Amino acid sequence: MLRSRTPGPRQTASFAFLDWEDVRSANGCTDVTWLLVSSVGPECWDDVISAYGAEASEFMAALPNAATQGILSFGDREPGSQEANRWVARTEAAAARLI
Repeated sequence: MLRSRTPGPRQTASFAFLDWEDVRSANGCTDVTWLLVSSVGPECWDDVISAYGAEASEFMAALPNAATQGILSFGDREPGSQEANRWVARTEAAAARLI
């Protein structure tokens, strides 16, 4: 909790510091889809989508943008590294769902 420097009856306030990626105008499925492409093994995607309760069409609509962002995100990883290989596997899984 940060103290408000504004004089008056309200002496304390809560502040949230957001990363730019946390500010969206899209639905939550967009964030879940990015979570999948960026962090979750493809073998778990159906479970995550089911637990979130998203319609398959919402996920499929968000997947091309998430996959594109994924390609750009792993570009600076060391080729052949475990991290790069995981990015490639998740991006390939996204592409396979789009075909």
